[in-house]
Amino acid sequence: MTVNEIADLKQHSEYLVQQIERLKRSKQYFEQGYRQQQQLISCQTQQPMAIDDPNILSVFAPSGYWAAIGEQKSGKLRINQLLSGVVSETCLQAPTLIASKQ
Repeated sequence: MTVNEIADLKQHSEYLVQQIERLKRSKQYFEQGYRQQQQLISCQTQQPMAIDDPNILSVFAPSGYWAAIGEQKSGKLRINQLLSGVVSETCLQAPTLIASKQ
């Protein structure tokens, strides 16, 4: 990698950290899930979850998988922003950036 490529990656990572901190301060977080029969399943927990307005997903998630930014209200996910650019047919997995020794 060149010095410029490393500098670009550093700049992007700093931006992402700022975005995550902004979401954290406003008590919002990234959530992804999928439909299984009549339930919405969280990709993170693999457990059923409740959404305050499940109809919002019917238009958006033709494959059944969805990703959103939201917050917990009264035990339900309140979706503030559907991430339409995240199109997947599986749950997204964060990459392993640093291998750990076993």
